Amino acid sequence: MENNLYPANNVYKTLRSDYQSIINLENNLYPANNVYKTLSCDYQSNINLENNLCPANNVYKILRCDYQSIINHENNLYPANNVYKTLRNDYQSIINLENNLYPANNVYKTLSCDYQSNINLENNLCPANNVYKILRCDYQSIINLENNLYPANNVYKILRCDYQSIINLENNLYPANNVYKTLRCDYQSIINLKNNLYPANNVYKILRCDLVYYKPGKQFIPSK
Repeated sequence: MENNLYPANNVYKTLRSDYQSIINLENNLYPANNVYKTLSCDYQSNINLENNLCPANNVYKILRCDYQSIINHENNLYPANNVYKTLRNDYQSIINLENNLYPANNVYKTLSCDYQSNINLENNLCPANNVYKILRCDYQSIINLENNLYPANNVYKILRCDYQSIINLENNLYPANNVYKTLRCDYQSIINLKNNLYPANNVYKILRCDLVYYKPGKQFIPSK
């Protein structure tokens, strides 16, 4: 699934969901001037997808995707004065993923989720103008992963999660001012890894990986 959100003068919103295997769903949503939009897609077989889009005063957007069988995916988008965006992904079966994106000042956000086998999740977050980004990944079954990304000063953040077998997690965080941060978390059996990452220009990055069983990992690593 690839979600592209383009706010411009509180007018245009675009959400595209592309499923290669079962369905190929593309939703283009254009609210303007207190216009209410409602798109409902109901799949009886494998997934039950319902998208409810309710713009009012070019402020509030709500998109909900609910999968009954494989995953339970809920996306809630709440823009207000081109400031607040919230995207929540909730998986009941394998993982419970919650992504909260908070842009400001007509910032462009792009979240790309590509599921190849179990999960090949790639999140690309591009804030601008001292925008705060928060990405939280909460896994109920195997791990409880919480990623908090706080960029500032036109900082670009990229978080890539690539699950090959059970979990092969690689997080690449790229802040501005030519400061590159890379955190790689490789779970071979069952570990409790907590990595607190890499401040740049007083900007703190925190990646927390919480597992069911304890085995402490790396601690806080500040940069210059």
